[in-house]
Amino acid sequence: MKLDIEKVDFFNGVTSLVAKCSIGSGLLLVLLYCNSINFYPRNIQAGDGLFFIWVSLVFGFIFSIVTLLFSMPGYTLYSALRLLNPWRRKLKPNSNFFDSAAIHLFSIITVAVFSIAIYFNDLNFQLSLGEIRNFVFLLIALFINGVFFSNIFEANPNRDNKWLKPISLLFLFVLPSFIIDGFFYNSLNGAMEKLGVRESQSSVYIDMDELPVVSDALKVSGYSLLGIDKISEKRFKIPNTIIEFQGVGDTNLIRLCRDKECPSIHIKAEKMTVSKPNKAT
Repeated sequence: MKLDIEKVDFFNGVTSLVAKCSIGSGLLLVLLYCNSINFYPRNIQAGDGLFFIWVSLVFGFIFSIVTLLFSMPGYTLYSALRLLNPWRRKLKPNSNFFDSAAIHLFSIITVAVFSIAIYFNDLNFQLSLGEIRNFVFLLIALFINGVFFSNIFEANPNRDNKWLKPISLLFLFVLPSFIIDGFFYNSLNGAMEKLGVRESQSSVYIDMDELPVVSDALKVSGYSLLGIDKISEKRFKIPNTIIEFQGVGDTNLIRLCRDKECPSIHIKAEKMTVSKPNKAT
């Protein structure tokens, strides 16, 4: 019985440690997100600890998937270049380009789907120095992540795998965020959208007594009230806009239009409701 009690105590200790680490990492992620939008929620409750755990879990899942989908085409690029290199280091016979055909096929499908998404979303890329620099950094990150992917999944007797694999795994996740502009924060924004903290295409219904605040913010920034609809004597509507933060604390942050330069304002959570496209308020 003593052994069983010790096991239970050990399990409780591990569970408590994991929960605390999840809350801590979730809190850090929320702070990073809030810093990126220059907004910090107020009156956070003790029960919001569960929210921080969910942030940690959802972001971890999304970031892992994005990194994996990014690294696999990098591995295909690295394998192709290595195949064409006549001075390449000899690999173990079962570790070559064609034995990883399933990974390469999935990489090609990933690139094709991503290219189609860019085409149908009408994303225009200008041939500027900044765009060229970003593209070069993207290729560099792809190639390096391909090398890390190779270190993790390929067997090679010429390599010391004791420390190489965990180090490669660490840099596989860390490196793209430092080299590719927006890699980390786009993943974080995606996690916040899945959690409902951020809404990228929604209509907001706000109490009429907040209209002067909205009007002043738009006028100061040079925008008009043309997109704002009066619904009733008590409420008005801002259609197709971005909610940058909601659901935690007593104050939300909304952008008054989809333009990046459009002002954002603080609205009390009790004074607004949100409607997604094709859904009733």
